[in-house]
Amino acid sequence: KDLVVWNLMGMLRWGEVEVAGEEEHEMVYKLKEV
Repeated sequence: KDLVVWNLMGMLRWGEVEVAGEEEHEMVYKLKEV
């Protein structure tokens, strides 16, 4: 489960950058964040 947490942390970091460019990514990252 530790790897999953690290992956989420990394995706959220990159997600913020991608979300700024595409709104579709925001939906995906929000679903993963929940």
